[in-house]
Amino acid sequence: MNKNIFKIDNYFIPFGAILLVISLIGAGVYLSDVALYKQALKGNLTLNGRKISPEDTETLKSLKPGFPLFRTTFMTAAVSMLIIGFYYRRLENKIIPIWNALEIARETKVDDLSASLGIPRRFIINNLSRINLQNGAYYVYDSKNDKIVDGKLKVEFQITEKCPGCGNTVQNKVTLDLSEKIICNYCGTAIASDTLNKHKMEILRNTTTGGSSSGFSWGVFILLFLFFWPAAIIYAIVKANKSGSSMNVNQDSILEKINNYKNSLNEIK
Repeated sequence: MNKNIFKIDNYFIPFGAILLVISLIGAGVYLSDVALYKQALKGNLTLNGRKISPEDTETLKSLKPGFPLFRTTFMTAAVSMLIIGFYYRRLENKIIPIWNALEIARETKVDDLSASLGIPRRFIINNLSRINLQNGAYYVYDSKNDKIVDGKLKVEFQITEKCPGCGNTVQNKVTLDLSEKIICNYCGTAIASDTLNKHKMEILRNTTTGGSSSGFSWGVFILLFLFFWPAAIIYAIVKANKSGSSMNVNQDSILEKINNYKNSLNEIK
């Protein structure tokens, strides 16, 4: 899956680059007009075969370039978008390796994750909520054990197995992180971890989720930009982070899928 934390950088960097090119072209035209005006003031400018005199105030007035408000606005918007875009891109490039590592490990000590990625532990913990804003991501920081766990692993499911020691039927509830052993009440034999991991992987394979759209519209963005560019920037920021509003719904969906799969397993048994 192509990970995209903020999405705003995808909009601001290319759009800001286009605006910057347009602004630079406009700046070149403006500087050219200024150079012509300076030549006219010195009496070194000839237009349509007529040499412009420094005393020709009417012609000089028409040649004098005004303050480049429109060009300045374009330049300011372009620079602002590039600064914001690259800031979020840089931040995203630090967060995605954390997300990748959590997807692989599913549970890990914060210090181990920090050491392996070379990222401060405070940054990891503070940005865990940003990862959880993405569809399919639901990670929990266990402060007691100082580790990050896939939230799906905290869901309990009923397990029914034959005791390998005495053959008695063992029924118990266990979380997907398998933090506690299942012990036979009769002989005290523990259910093998391989057996528990098999149940765990079956449930996890059947609880995947898909992505969602942020609802960003280039048409609305361009219209806002033409009338008032700061409003366009605010619109892009809101839409780029819109997926966060569906975080609780997304997590509920994950838990619902797990519970449905648990029920199907119980019906089969």
